[in-house]
Amino acid sequence: ESSDIAHPLLEERENKRKMYNGRLNITATPWDAVEVTGSIGYVTGRTDLSWEAGGGGPTWTTYYAQPQRLNTPQRGFYSWTPEMYWEAADTWQDVDRTTLSFGITHRPFPWLNHRLNLGRDVTREEDVEIQYNDPRWLEISSSADIGYKEMWSRQIAYTTADYAANLTFDLNQDLNSVTSFGGQLYRRDYAHVYAYGEN
Repeated sequence: ESSDIAHPLLEERENKRKMYNGRLNITATPWDAVEVTGSIGYVTGRTDLSWEAGGGGPTWTTYYAQPQRLNTPQRGFYSWTPEMYWEAADTWQDVDRTTLSFGITHRPFPWLNHRLNLGRDVTREEDVEIQYNDPRWLEISSSADIGYKEMWSRQIAYTTADYAANLTFDLNQDLNSVTSFGGQLYRRDYAHVYAYGEN
């Protein structure tokens, strides 16, 4: 006799994550005195989450199982049954991130070089929680025929610009001088959206 520890009613099937990413880097020297660099990166993915903490979930409804409920629709589980958590509700997080950068370095004279770097970093995160309108589970939950969707979405974007120049002069045969100046720009944009609906 053996037991199957991977039985569908005993495993936590909701914890899944799929991520995809790509990056492209380019370097070019169109003229002897000019070097140009650029890059773009993209990451996207979804993480499916289990209902835990205040939401219960298959783990906690099993951990706090009560024998006196064995002959009820809960079959001994503390709250919902595992299959109800899997079929009646979903929660996940989507994330997208895009990064862009551009740089140019110019050396017009032996005594002068300067560079400009530009960058953009945008991250979008969306958290979703759904309980489906499914009357099949009414004997377990009186709210099974009240579906709802709750969503939190936020976007953070960073924009940067960086300029620097160096001037080099020989003061004598053994001593030279370098004078540098430049400036930086940094900007952060943030947006947040929350939505809720039910039927």
